[in-house]
Amino acid sequence: MSNQLTPFNFEGANVQVIKDENNEPWFLAKDICAILGYTNVSQTISDNCVAKGISKRYTPTSGGNQELIYINEGNFYRLIVKSNKPEAERFESWVCDEVLPQIRKTGSYSTQQKRLTANEILAQSAMALVEHDKRLAATEHEVKKVVAKVEQTASRVEQISVDLRNGVPRGFISKKNARRMYSQGLSNDVFERALTAYNVPTQKYVHYAEGHQVQTFAYQEDHIPTAIAHFIRDLEQKTSCQCFSRVLNKRVNYVKIPNYGLKGGASTGVSNHV
Repeated sequence: MSNQLTPFNFEGANVQVIKDENNEPWFLAKDICAILGYTNVSQTISDNCVAKGISKRYTPTSGGNQELIYINEGNFYRLIVKSNKPEAERFESWVCDEVLPQIRKTGSYSTQQKRLTANEILAQSAMALVEHDKRLAATEHEVKKVVAKVEQTASRVEQISVDLRNGVPRGFISKKNARRMYSQGLSNDVFERALTAYNVPTQKYVHYAEGHQVQTFAYQEDHIPTAIAHFIRDLEQKTSCQCFSRVLNKRVNYVKIPNYGLKGGASTGVSNHV
């Protein structure tokens, strides 16, 4: 990329450009951000620009040579599309119609301009909008994942709170909540037999229900996921709705679905209770 700066002026604001080996322009990011109303240059570039269209170059400034951020033409359009400044549209038209054609033709900007065709301008704007829509869709997907995780965590916190109020020891989980959280479609009986077979630790506690003391037990929670993953992995599908368990030495009503649980081939499934 060339180190030669090409300065030009938009309504009193300076914008500096560097050309690459293909004679394509790279805009000084802080100049573009200033015109379009972006206050945090680094954050704006990180949030809105494609990485391959970002470059850092040492540039002469009043304070000496400094490493500054430059963006390519594609990223320039992305910032244009997302700007709320009223002059953004005028800035885009001026750069597209006057500056860029002249830079590509002569290597600098002058008052003799070659205008882009209407179709070229529409194509460039359409590409920028497509990129904007892709980033928006990706953001919405991430937001949905975060919301689902928060809801799951809130549900688990509520379950822990209920267990603690009911006397369940810390680090343990009641049988009811264990089935709700970790059964993976196994019937209650098979789920509890599997935990017993894999020696998941339990602890007795007294549960108070309707004024009566009920002695029961809870499972040590951090042992449950691995035990169930092992159990399901070892199930052998015999019919469309039944598996054979070597651990329990019996058939259980269950349909395995591949690719769950332990690395290397465990499964989950759905129970088909009689």
